[in-house]
Amino acid sequence: MALHRITTSTWGATFKRAKLVYTSVVRSAMIYGAPIWFSLVGTESTKANLIHKLEQTQNRCLRTIAGAYKATPTQLLESETGVLPIHTYLSVL
Repeated sequence: MALHRITTSTWGATFKRAKLVYTSVVRSAMIYGAPIWFSLVGTESTKANLIHKLEQTQNRCLRTIAGAYKATPTQLLESETGVLPIHTYLSVL
């Protein structure tokens, strides 16, 4: 919600600054404990419900950054903002 407050339509952070805040602060906090439960090898240690929650949070943040509607597809948001999907980002780590 703090990201939403600093990126209002009439004043506040620009798209570039809002994306910087998301990638450096919000996403870092979201994936802090991911190495414990995320595994590339198989799904036995990867918790699908945790990834789903992270995806929902990322989608909400990307909608705020881009100023998009709720009906905007997630893949479009990720390509327009230049942010990797959360599963791909965790795989790269």
